[in-house]
Amino acid sequence: MHVRTSDLLDKLASRQVDLVCGSVLDIEGVDRLAEYDVQEWRRSGLGLVTNLAPDRLAGPSVGTRELPSLPLVLPDAGLITEAAMEGRITSASGLRSIELVGDLEPKMHLRVGVFARRGERARLPADHPLTMLWNALSVDSEYWRARRSTIDE
Repeated sequence: MHVRTSDLLDKLASRQVDLVCGSVLDIEGVDRLAEYDVQEWRRSGLGLVTNLAPDRLAGPSVGTRELPSLPLVLPDAGLITEAAMEGRITSASGLRSIELVGDLEPKMHLRVGVFARRGERARLPADHPLTMLWNALSVDSEYWRARRSTIDE
């Protein structure tokens, strides 16, 4: 099922879904993930994707204080942003990505990965679909962890 980012944790908590590949907005100082098992693929800042002309919005960055007057905010990396920047979304011609600088408190970023209710998989047999899917996705998790540590060096 398609789950909106803003509903991801609520859908897990209410047992409408058992496992989600997606992203959660992390807010500094707030542990919203204590009740969940998480395979983190990456963390990213937020970026602004816009077709506003450079004379209206010069870039290369913009503060979060300016968001009420600006359009669409997306992760600064990911499928939609990459596709838009590479011109693979025909209706997105002229889009460019601008770094979104967190100039408000608390600081926020997106945590991208796989999320499930904490401890649930431990109660399931190894051949249960949820366990098998979690294990298969752990391969991607290892890839992203290795990639992130290479980038951080």
